[in-house]
Amino acid sequence: MKKLTNTLLIGLSLFLLAACNPVDERLETTENYQQPLDLNLAAFDPEIVDTLANLEPQLHLMRHSGWSLEDGEWVLLNEISLINLITGEELANFEFGEEYDIMQIWVLEDEYFVVDLWITSFATGGISHSELVVFNDRLEIIKRLPYDIEMELEQTLSSAVLRFVDGNLFAYLLESRHSQLRELVNPLRINMHTFEVEVFENVNEYFGIMHKFIDNNQIFVTETEVFWDEGRVSSRYGILDLENESTQFFEKEDFRYGNLDFKGEQVLIGEMRSLDLSMLSEVTLFNFESMTSKGIALEGEESAWARFAYDENYIVTVNEEASAFRKYDVYGRLVTEVEIEMPTTISGVDEFTQQSTPHFSKEFEIFSLTPKIYVILTTISFTSPGAFLSDYHLQLVILP
Repeated sequence: MKKLTNTLLIGLSLFLLAACNPVDERLETTENYQQPLDLNLAAFDPEIVDTLANLEPQLHLMRHSGWSLEDGEWVLLNEISLINLITGEELANFEFGEEYDIMQIWVLEDEYFVVDLWITSFATGGISHSELVVFNDRLEIIKRLPYDIEMELEQTLSSAVLRFVDGNLFAYLLESRHSQLRELVNPLRINMHTFEVEVFENVNEYFGIMHKFIDNNQIFVTETEVFWDEGRVSSRYGILDLENESTQFFEKEDFRYGNLDFKGEQVLIGEMRSLDLSMLSEVTLFNFESMTSKGIALEGEESAWARFAYDENYIVTVNEEASAFRKYDVYGRLVTEVEIEMPTTISGVDEFTQQSTPHFSKEFEIFSLTPKIYVILTTISFTSPGAFLSDYHLQLVILP
């Protein structure tokens, strides 16, 4: 591993005007909490309600951007909120000024949230500076880390892995190269407090994205190559070992990775929905201790929504066409399914549907509370020329 000063390698420098870490009045935690997602717990069996009441709050960070219809008026949203998935209650909310662009959000395992912000200068119309803002689990600012960074590396930072080491926040990312040329790259580690840069210069491997630390020195990584002229795709996934500065990859043809779900010693690799390429309708279960993989066949687009069940020996998913929540074992055998609701409406969308042909889409996130109780967070989006709206729905699923 080679250690370099930031100025020699990438031109990363402290944004001196913000070095005193001032408190911007436009960055304040909002205390006027609301409850936008109502699960209507009174509709469930008293035994289920008692079980939920005894569970620790399940925190989930949500980002709200764009326009929203509130009390008959359109308002611009630029905020994050923290909800309790069990009740739908909004626990905290943080509003950003309109000059802030949220580039990326990281949820760290010790219940810290980090937001990468670009700040626009109204005087020049350009980006004045950038900063990482660290929040606690009440959306209170713990630390602001201003930085000025070359645009090419800033785009790479948006897909970095963040980690606290001895109280300092480190960003792990890749050397900035032209991905379309598939050049060899090395990982970097940047101390976002001091801007000291370390290069793991012996890796010298091509891969796309670093996702998550699976132990102190290993990161799960993936990359996908699409062969448009041949109408096919190939994905690689595996381990980057920072201590040994080495990689170990596995390849899967005709598979485009999507959602990743980590549990224990395994990662469940979902499939990306695609309008251009056919889906394999399969998920991959990778054990990073034994370094073994297996494919699990599902139905239709279920492979895009699959998550580990409460017990990692099962997986759960949503079948939109059948309006069903399904549970499978790791051999692809259907264990049980229950009917669920499919939200279809968005507040304020009527005036847009009259102007053009609307396009609606849904995305599903599944959270396990107990072996029999799950929460589905559905994001329903509407797009038409000049308009984009989205809405969120929570529903509890009780398995027999």
